[in-house]
Amino acid sequence: MRKLLGLASIAVLVALPVSAADYTYQCPEDSNVCSYVNKTPETPKVQGGGGKTADTSAEILAPKNRYLANMSTKIVSQNGKTPACNIEAMGGATTVTIQGIDVTVYKSAIVRAHAETGSGAQAEGKTAHMHCAFTAKVVRKPK
Repeated sequence: MRKLLGLASIAVLVALPVSAADYTYQCPEDSNVCSYVNKTPETPKVQGGGGKTADTSAEILAPKNRYLANMSTKIVSQNGKTPACNIEAMGGATTVTIQGIDVTVYKSAIVRAHAETGSGAQAEGKTAHMHCAFTAKVVRKPK
């Protein structure tokens, strides 16, 4: 019996949804704008030539019964190489036609913040970080 209970517990854990993001942010219910800054921690200084990576992702969730529209990102603060500040994925798409134009709104977005120090002698003592700002309008489902 214990063996069956243990297997059932494992099955439940495997069935639970897992977010692909490091963090989750719920947009406020009382605002028509959702803003969030996804910040990587500052990497340790490069020592001995090995490179360091600052990387994090955040899942931004629309309030209940509302959607995200006109999403954008921009770099707020950054140092390092190969910077990335972008919307990596969007979920919960709903498309409606307004005056003949298809408009798609979303329930969530995953925002990536990324920077690297580089490696080798030229990177010695350097660090990397990224602060990536996300902004979207919060709307009711268009009719």
